[in-house]
Amino acid sequence: MGNAFQAHKLAREAHAGQRDKRGELYIYHLQRVAKAVKARARSLPYIDTETALIVAYLHDVVEDTDITIEQVERGYGTRVAEAVEMLTHPHGITNEEYLGYIYPLVNNPIAKLVKICDIEDNLGRIEGLKAIGTPQSLADYSRLRTRYQKALRFLLNGEK
Repeated sequence: MGNAFQAHKLAREAHAGQRDKRGELYIYHLQRVAKAVKARARSLPYIDTETALIVAYLHDVVEDTDITIEQVERGYGTRVAEAVEMLTHPHGITNEEYLGYIYPLVNNPIAKLVKICDIEDNLGRIEGLKAIGTPQSLADYSRLRTRYQKALRFLLNGEK
């Protein structure tokens, strides 16, 4: 089975050329999430750090690239594939639909941890949308901020 180094390489290749809403290379987001996952996993004895790092690097690979969940399972095993599949959601969903996607993550400790780190990174990065100041960026900022704050409150505290 693949390891975190191989997952990082796959993510780098699969997301090559992709940029976030601020124009930054997307791989940087995955690297920040993986770093946060590694730091938190150390204090959680029920989390396998290597598996969590693999999921952190691959959490958007099915959602945003041509990689399939079957390929993830073949390369990294069922445990990784299950977490990545839980973290995959369709584009363009409403805030309400997004929260419906978030609720089951509490049943998978690795998916939950990765999503918490993902949301925290996203919240830190969306401030840049506000700074851009276009009507679209301000609308995105408001929508995403509300979405991420509600999801994070649920994942951390169980608040719906």
